[in-house]
Amino acid sequence: MLSTHESESFVSQLQPDPVFPKVGEAVGAYLADYNGSEFTAWSAGAGLKQFVQSLPSDYRPMLTAHSMGNIVAGSALTQGLNVSKYVLLQAAVPASSFDDRQQMRENATYDHPIALLPDPTMWDEWSADDDYDPMAYRGKFAGIGGEPTSFFQINDHATSFAWEVNNDLTKPPGILAGNNHYLRTRPASQRCVFNERILTGYEALTKACRSWSKATGAKGETRGAIKFAVNNGDFSFGDEHSAEFNFRSQRCDLFYQELKIQLGIETP
Repeated sequence: MLSTHESESFVSQLQPDPVFPKVGEAVGAYLADYNGSEFTAWSAGAGLKQFVQSLPSDYRPMLTAHSMGNIVAGSALTQGLNVSKYVLLQAAVPASSFDDRQQMRENATYDHPIALLPDPTMWDEWSADDDYDPMAYRGKFAGIGGEPTSFFQINDHATSFAWEVNNDLTKPPGILAGNNHYLRTRPASQRCVFNERILTGYEALTKACRSWSKATGAKGETRGAIKFAVNNGDFSFGDEHSAEFNFRSQRCDLFYQELKIQLGIETP
């Protein structure tokens, strides 16, 4: 494992790769403290639920979330939030959270050239998802409502690349996992540890549970709780993770038309 200083130095050296021009920035941002931000997002679900439930009773709540915002949304939905429609945009959430089928497990060696990174194989190690551990990502959102629609983007530089590198390097046994461990010889729910302290709840999930799948935002085949899927490739978003917010509105017209259709605001 790398020390804290070595980890910070390692992340600071990441530069955009010629094959993936935005990789350096994206990976650096993810490895900085993505897992800590995700822990906060899981914890924020209760607040989102409380806010939506405080709206007037004649409201027809619909929920749209982007990237890690889908952790907040999913957390709220698992805690009993009811919405008429839920749309995920480039969701930085393991596909296994929604779709727990064995076929969602990735087995391919990751073969993209990544400057200054060790050879990441991503899904070559046993994980909590393999064990279907109660702390794992697998199946976390399997029972949510809202007829979820996922807008996915297979070339998204964040969810199709940086998210995967974070999953590989910062979750046990990744080289940036520090003193977080996943110990399969222990009983279920006691396998996630920091030194000898047993991690539970969101802390265990974000610090010690590696996903066996790609992110939902990069995996158009995700089903399970996901009822419908829309390919952002149809809107020429390329590898831009936040194109719907960063591109000119005229360029996103078709995207927003489809979003309104998926929310039931407009008919096809």
